[in-house]
Amino acid sequence: MLPRLTALLLLCSVTLAGCTNIIHATTDEPIQPDPTDTSIGTDIDDWQLEILIGVNIKKAHPDLEHAHINIHAYNGVILLTGEVPTTMLRTMAGNEARNFRGVRQVHNELQAREKSSFIARSRDTWLSSKVKAKLIAERNMKSTTVRVAVSYTHL
Repeated sequence: MLPRLTALLLLCSVTLAGCTNIIHATTDEPIQPDPTDTSIGTDIDDWQLEILIGVNIKKAHPDLEHAHINIHAYNGVILLTGEVPTTMLRTMAGNEARNFRGVRQVHNELQAREKSSFIARSRDTWLSSKVKAKLIAERNMKSTTVRVAVSYTHL
């Protein structure tokens, strides 16, 4: 078992070491990472922010537990959309997001009104799907760098 593992590790290290040489031989200029790409670590951090901020908002006040709140994170920038019963709860939800470690900025687009209906949310989902499909079809744009959020038919 040990000789196989050693051989596999040796093969992997030789193969990976050759990547730099291949890229060096095939490019004329120095290269830089694409600034529009996010790393896997950043994506995981954003996903974690969405979950943890959501839990903290629901625990901040009993009325927030049943509110319709969507949390979108992108590179530490948080977008809150949805509906809460009062403007006080809107402010409270925004503050909970703002006070979380790792958050760079919060855009609080929560609306103080009653919850949207299932039909309204379905319409938003349909509109979001249409926009995403158009982005994917666009040749000159990298659709993975754009996140689409729709609330009350507003993008």
